[in-house]
Amino acid sequence: MKFDILDRHSWEETNEALQQALPRNLCPATAAVRVYGGLAPAVFELAFGIAILYSHRKSAAVIPGRTWAFESLLPHLYKEGFSVRELMADQDSSALVKAVDELKKDTLFCLWSEDHPVLGTYWSGDELDAKLNDRKIFSIRVSHAAFHYRPQPIRPYSVRICSLAPRLTVAVLGEKVNPPPLAVHRLPWDLNKIVDNVLQALKVEAENQEAVSDFESRIEKLTGFRRFIDGDHTNMNGDHRIFDRAVIYHPEVNADAVLRTMAPTLGFAVGPAGSMPPAEILNLCRWAPNPPLAQWWKPEPKPEVLRGFLCLSLSLIAKTNVDAALVAGEREAKSLSG
Repeated sequence: MKFDILDRHSWEETNEALQQALPRNLCPATAAVRVYGGLAPAVFELAFGIAILYSHRKSAAVIPGRTWAFESLLPHLYKEGFSVRELMADQDSSALVKAVDELKKDTLFCLWSEDHPVLGTYWSGDELDAKLNDRKIFSIRVSHAAFHYRPQPIRPYSVRICSLAPRLTVAVLGEKVNPPPLAVHRLPWDLNKIVDNVLQALKVEAENQEAVSDFESRIEKLTGFRRFIDGDHTNMNGDHRIFDRAVIYHPEVNADAVLRTMAPTLGFAVGPAGSMPPAEILNLCRWAPNPPLAQWWKPEPKPEVLRGFLCLSLSLIAKTNVDAALVAGEREAKSLSG
């Protein structure tokens, strides 16, 4: 027998349990918590929930170039008649604050990301967030990994959307943010399982600037790999780096071959694209026919840089045989390219 009825209160009860369980440096006592089945659904539900409450305000702002999280939302905003102004990511904080002063009076929210999902570069945006709150414009901020390492105040008109896993996102809402849910509350939510999964996802390795810097410097001497975050391929724009990953690229070889050669040596499975292995690439051999950078990363790195791009976790670069594995991977990639 299929008894096809869901508990209407499971989502609300899960949110209340998370509010009590989350550390206070992530979720202050005055903030509310909402859980979603992914980053893009969270952004969509929150933005359109706010839009429903304030249907007379038809302007919004976005800072593009730092995240993919707004790709599915923006076309729907345009269809609903929103006027969306782009604020330039390469502006300094004072220029962005001035740009907020120039936004239309009916601007409802500003969409922005505090960190880069691939590089781990970080921009606190505190002045921007404060100015948006002063103007009573909702500040909808995406955090890919920075929430693990960079506590931020949750102001009354602010939302911090924290991406914990591909299918698990937690949003921390300021006191003035209370949009109606669209569909998320009618999904099945297992309170104990969700709380356990969230708390487990919050357990990450501490940053290690010394280990990352030493590895990137050492690999440059041993191989043809180069640092990616060096000013030539990353316009930092006041961004700071989160040292939870090493980011390198090879201008001459295919990183897909390097990844598949080094994985058995270092004891990890590559898995499908997007499965979050301890090493990842951006090569189209792995991601085609849907390149992960389409439209959102601005300015997009050159094709030869993306071809040889490789990102490694702290746990991986701590292995004693990681240097030898990369040397072997480079050798194999060169032999395959002829």
